[in-house]
Amino acid sequence: MSIRTAQVALVQDVPQVLTERSVMPQTVHIHNHDHATSRNLYVGGDETVDETTGHHILATQDMVFELLPGEALYGMTPDSSGCAVTVLQSIREF
Repeated sequence: MSIRTAQVALVQDVPQVLTERSVMPQTVHIHNHDHATSRNLYVGGDETVDETTGHHILATQDMVFELLPGEALYGMTPDSSGCAVTVLQSIREF
């Protein structure tokens, strides 16, 4: 098993990859790291994620995703100030 961590700075209305695709299954923890404000984070499975198609993660909240081989997560924010996201990715070997 390998563990990767990252911090991603999202800019307004620009979907960005949060986790790369892997040939192995992975557990991914996504954290909306904006503590002082109510910045919106939306996540989804491809670069078309937006406010209507993405899953909403509130400020200071975490969500865990189980990804199959070949899947990735993307994030976006509609907020003009952007959004800080932290990622913990655990890739399991077969």
